[in-house]
Amino acid sequence: MGTSKSSPGPSSGVSLVPPWADSDSAEDNDNQVAQRARFRLARIHLRNFARTGLSDEMYCGFGHYIKSGLGGSSTAVRRMAPTIKTASALYSILSSVPDSQVNTILAGQSVEETIDTLVEVLRTTDGTQDAEANRKAIHDTLSELLEIYPEADLADLSEEHCILAVKTYVSLDVYNRFVLDVGKTLQDNAPTATDALSRLSEIKKYIKEAILAGFRNLEKTRRQFDSQNISQIVRQCLLDTFEVFEDYVE
Repeated sequence: MGTSKSSPGPSSGVSLVPPWADSDSAEDNDNQVAQRARFRLARIHLRNFARTGLSDEMYCGFGHYIKSGLGGSSTAVRRMAPTIKTASALYSILSSVPDSQVNTILAGQSVEETIDTLVEVLRTTDGTQDAEANRKAIHDTLSELLEIYPEADLADLSEEHCILAVKTYVSLDVYNRFVLDVGKTLQDNAPTATDALSRLSEIKKYIKEAILAGFRNLEKTRRQFDSQNISQIVRQCLLDTFEVFEDYVE
């Protein structure tokens, strides 16, 4: 399974929400053009975080990443439309494997082969970085699930495991998108390669904890997972979480 690598990040003058990433009208997308140096403030704080390890710099860096880099919480959620779509597909596939044709395909496969097959079923390659980030997040989600619950059967997961997979996937995909956009800043400015990995690990943990907290808050309002509302729940969780991130730089 390939890995998502950091890139110099998206350039200015392009749509903040590519037409292929969101189902809203092209007219709306045309009005949301990325400004020059949109990640500048995020990179300033992330550079400081890379060098010092100060948590406040990390919080501000991620806050500016959402606020100016991705155009604010609402636009950021639209940019993450492939994440929402794949999260919904992940829940649907995992919760229905025992009674679907996928179960026949998985018969006799090793654990790693099963994971790779599910990745292919859930997110085909289309040449975009988003697809590769989505695929890596699915792979890592299923691997992490089996690390936590070694006895779990990917061809017959409990409802609890299916929901945990969705939550984990969302957090990993947000992290992968972040690494693609601005991760190079951390890698280039940390004192050592070990420090760079440590900083990225801290950000990964920060994103995951925030996403999980967002899901818990929605569950308190009786927003229960099912195949009909999974997309709505994931979208709301992302919006609420991104707004929390933005609050650090208000």
